[in-house]
Amino acid sequence: MKIKRFTLLLFLLIGLPMTGTASNLERLANTNLPNFELLDVEHRSGFLAITGGLMGTSIVDVRDPANPFAVEEYHDANCLYSRLYNTFIGEGIFAGGGRNCPIPILSIDEGRQLTVQSYHRTESFNYEDVAIVGDTLLVAAAHTAGIEIVDISNPRFPATLGIIPLNNAWAVRVEGEYAYVADDGFGLSIVDFSDPTDPRVVGQLPTEGSPKDIRVKNGYVFLALGDAGIAMIDVSDPASPFLAAQYNTSGLASHIGVNDSLVAVADWDDVEILKYGSGGTLELVGRKNDGKRVMGVEISDDIVYVAEWNQLRIYRFGEIAGADLDISLMDIHFPRTNIGSSVDTTIVFTNDGKSTLTIQSIDVSFDDFSLDLKPPFDVLPGGQRTVTITYTPTILDGQRETITFNSNDTDDPSLSVVVWGNDVDLRVGDPAPDFTLPLLDGGEVTLSELRGQIVVLSFFASW
Repeated sequence: MKIKRFTLLLFLLIGLPMTGTASNLERLANTNLPNFELLDVEHRSGFLAITGGLMGTSIVDVRDPANPFAVEEYHDANCLYSRLYNTFIGEGIFAGGGRNCPIPILSIDEGRQLTVQSYHRTESFNYEDVAIVGDTLLVAAAHTAGIEIVDISNPRFPATLGIIPLNNAWAVRVEGEYAYVADDGFGLSIVDFSDPTDPRVVGQLPTEGSPKDIRVKNGYVFLALGDAGIAMIDVSDPASPFLAAQYNTSGLASHIGVNDSLVAVADWDDVEILKYGSGGTLELVGRKNDGKRVMGVEISDDIVYVAEWNQLRIYRFGEIAGADLDISLMDIHFPRTNIGSSVDTTIVFTNDGKSTLTIQSIDVSFDDFSLDLKPPFDVLPGGQRTVTITYTPTILDGQRETITFNSNDTDDPSLSVVVWGNDVDLRVGDPAPDFTLPLLDGGEVTLSELRGQIVVLSFFASW
């Protein structure tokens, strides 16, 4: 008997490509770096600073964006695993935020070699982000401690000039004598530090979501708001900021990069490109989903730099002359399925290029997964083709298959989709396993004792 799971199909349809929007991102390079669990990427003068959760920070030469290579590494002995979450390259100065670690202040020469000058920490401040003003001041976002202004004119002996408390200073950028702060739990806070010893909040604007990153360009502040997308805020008068536009991206907007007309968004499941206008508009003009975890992003001219957890990917934004394959889903989990039954799901191929796309062959090894289209087949420029994948298990044990689609795509001739059947992890609809846990105020609770009641489980991690 063949069972159709319409609830699954509805869920998957939500993940289809956004119609009418071409990818417009042609991959130039894809490279592994000495560090990994990549968290942030910053660009300056043809070089990137890329932080990692493990193995420190890499300085990468991207003057030829098609051939990037690491030229320097920095391992912070004061941070577990040398972890830095965000960095900033100033005029001969490099610094970073590692939360419960001191801020490293390093000199960086023309060859991008790093030399530690000092470390700075006030009390038990947790530093998330930094911005450098010239070569004399450092502005640090220190979560609930707020904003700290630090004199680094002598980088060997940094000195605190002023501190102003905020709700939760998560990220900071400086323009002129103003520090613009992604103030998580509130929105945008604007700090006047024309007198660094007496910084003052001069403007604020509540926003939706959880502000996690910020950029300032052409009289606008751009905020990454997590599940609320991107806010574009007019700050032509810093004392009276107002929301000019907001765009709700498809995932969780965590980091952003901005040039004169575009906002690049690290959106967790993909990278999205928004065009902004002087009248206060945000329009989706490009996106790319490679099935990886997108953490950091930067854009310079038409080049987009993406930190995808384990790799650096570099794209050129613009129309693609050749064929360009985009697949709606890169990771598929089928529901529990009995032997002798089948379940279907669909993926959509989109050709975002200007030439006809040809799927030349499909590599699939397990007969339990089958497709309804046999290669070769074509997808016209701007067109789409729906492919149905059917899972018919012959065993109840978990199965994992990588289905590879080979095509004439000019930058990704082979793209793979990972499919899972009857995997060992819990899936929606599976019975919850029973457990017993201690209570904070004494005693124990057993899940089965709560049968018939609404139970909410919250999981937290500190990293």
